[in-house]
Amino acid sequence: MRQTALMLIFAAAAALLTAEAKNLTVDEAVSLGKAHNLNLKVQDITVAKAEREKRDSWNVFIPDMSASIILNRSNIATSGSSLYPISGSYTGTGFDEVGLYTYEYDTTLIGNLSAQLVLSPAISNGIKALDLNLRTEQLNRETDEKTLQKSVEKNYYQLVQLKKSIALLEKNIATTEQRYRDMQAMYRNGLITELDLLQTQSGLASLQPSLTTLKNSYEQLRMAFCMDLGLPLGQELNLTDEIAVGEAKAFDADSLVNRYLADNLDVQAMTLGRDSAENGRAAQVNQSLPSLILGWNYQPVVVSPFDDGAWDDDPFEDDNGAFSVTLNIPLDDWIPRSGAVNKVKAMEDTLASLEYQQKLLYQATEMQIRSSVMSLEATRENLAVMEENVDLAKKTYDMSWEQYRNGQMTATDLSQSENDLLQAESNLLGEKYAYISALLDLEYLVNRDLSKE
Repeated sequence: MRQTALMLIFAAAAALLTAEAKNLTVDEAVSLGKAHNLNLKVQDITVAKAEREKRDSWNVFIPDMSASIILNRSNIATSGSSLYPISGSYTGTGFDEVGLYTYEYDTTLIGNLSAQLVLSPAISNGIKALDLNLRTEQLNRETDEKTLQKSVEKNYYQLVQLKKSIALLEKNIATTEQRYRDMQAMYRNGLITELDLLQTQSGLASLQPSLTTLKNSYEQLRMAFCMDLGLPLGQELNLTDEIAVGEAKAFDADSLVNRYLADNLDVQAMTLGRDSAENGRAAQVNQSLPSLILGWNYQPVVVSPFDDGAWDDDPFEDDNGAFSVTLNIPLDDWIPRSGAVNKVKAMEDTLASLEYQQKLLYQATEMQIRSSVMSLEATRENLAVMEENVDLAKKTYDMSWEQYRNGQMTATDLSQSENDLLQAESNLLGEKYAYISALLDLEYLVNRDLSKE
């Protein structure tokens, strides 16, 4: 019971925290997303791993070392005999008297300590590969952050647009409801026909499903927005920035392409991909060159380690060890059509393919930049026209309302005039969002903030 009560208390506290709407500007939303987005957290770990590998790239010069101990008991004992000089019988040229001793053992303790270092021309390619990997992961992290920023800003303004559209539609519904109530009184007084009343009632009924659809779209986008920002999905939001275009700017596509095409994130990724492929080809070639192997080994042996006196004096009289220098020349790598030769040729084919892919990407990116500039220019021209349309629709509606009150216009005509005004305001709002969205797309393509261009 106590655990259940605590869970209920925590759930209620969480509900209170998310019930209060969070005030956010677009800049605050972007900062929140960069700080708490889970995908960026994953990328941070990947970049940190690549940084550690690059920092420790010198460890390729640490020899491969190993140590082992072997206790060996033979099924057949080793035996033998040997002569030894007797003390005091030395005559200056040798010993006059010697003795004979025999030995037999079946157990040996063997230690082994070895180290090996391979020095190959391909080592430099391995170090360079770690540097390229770090740059690639850093670029991936930057790309994800820029993509998140664009998504957050777009979703922010789209939420504002949906909120405004909901408010406009709710205002229209409220106006229609009031007009319907007025028309009911006019119908009772015989001033309008039943058809006028039914047409207004039908128009009112058709607005509610549209409002429900808008609210549902807003809630779905709000949850996705909260997830990008690392907020609870139930967090209510109060977005304080408006969809303001200000003075819509015109951009020169030729100038943007010439100055910023190479800064495009996809173009940078392709360039790094080609660098990695070229380094991989060089590494494959260098692996076919001679390499120097430095080796060292020490192997002490203790005979009958469990016998009395086995460890007296120097127990490691029977020890082996060596230092070696080996020049390894992989001759088979130079045989025509061998596996190594075919790998090099396959990498050369990959590089040739990447060269064409890079040219294709340059063309595609240039086309995207030019298309975005064209979209911005079209939107910029549309904004001025739509602002005039809103003013005209507002005047038309005001005049229609006066004519309706004077009995000079039907309810259907008035409803159409009101719908025209609502549509004009919605179109202007949508065009403002289209301009901001196209500008964000262009800034992402050129990887620049164009506010000062």
